[in-house]
Amino acid sequence: MNMNEELRQLLLATNLGKSRDHPLAGWNILTILYGNRASADIPRTLDFLLKQYNANYLDDKSNEARISDAVLKSVLGTLNEQAKFIEVSPRKIRVRMESGATHMQQAPVYRITSRGMEYLAMLPKVLDAESTVTANISRINEYCQLIAKLNSPEIDPSNTQLFNDFNNIISAYTDVMKGMHKLSEDLDEVSNDLAFNHGRSTPSVNSLNRNN
Repeated sequence: MNMNEELRQLLLATNLGKSRDHPLAGWNILTILYGNRASADIPRTLDFLLKQYNANYLDDKSNEARISDAVLKSVLGTLNEQAKFIEVSPRKIRVRMESGATHMQQAPVYRITSRGMEYLAMLPKVLDAESTVTANISRINEYCQLIAKLNSPEIDPSNTQLFNDFNNIISAYTDVMKGMHKLSEDLDEVSNDLAFNHGRSTPSVNSLNRNN
């Protein structure tokens, strides 16, 4: 399994599925449910997830052992009942027997929810926050230009561009505020460091008296 090391460390720290021996299981299950478009016609049953996980998602760096169906059920329960990242519903599926014949059987089938999809999309952005938030300050000019444009007396309320500009100004405002908040925190840290260093380097009154 190939995974960005920073993302891997973040996932190890959060342990979404609450499994001691499989701390990446929660994330990997969401990935399986969201992806695998080539096998989209195959029901996402426990057996399907088990085979996919053990075949493609074991963590080589930690020599992760094969996941058992009991542990996988526990992880799925956490994702379903607590995180609400997946849903499960009974469905009749076609099962192939050893003889080669097939028969219909009812089994729980899993699917990722919108919340789960958003989590998959959001978490990698956390890793880019340091550079992204800082860069968001650059949208100040865009925000000011949009303010001026929307205050123009020649604005056409029947044009869909007005709707687009309004959405853009909300987006720019959000990004600028994030960037300004980050900048404020950085400046506070710098000022605290300067004050601390200045305090250490300033001679005390007693030492000045001794020197005199």
